[in-house]
Amino acid sequence: MPNIDGYDLIRLVRKLDPERGGRVPAIAVTAYARIVDRDQAIEAGFQAHIPKPIDSSILVNIIAHLVRENQNDRLLFS
Repeated sequence: MPNIDGYDLIRLVRKLDPERGGRVPAIAVTAYARIVDRDQAIEAGFQAHIPKPIDSSILVNIIAHLVRENQNDRLLFS
């Protein structure tokens, strides 16, 4: 993404009102795999951090968890 990275993007998304997408679930998929990278992603507003290469079963489990976590949130799933 020119002029912006994923951390900046999620910070902008999190500033939106919930009905405009501010609470949309987000997963950081990145080549940066250190603990400090995970902490930075979570602090920026991602709910999860998955380092590359991606294990598809882990990705599916995280997505399922986020869906379950938000299934009663009428703003996200109405």
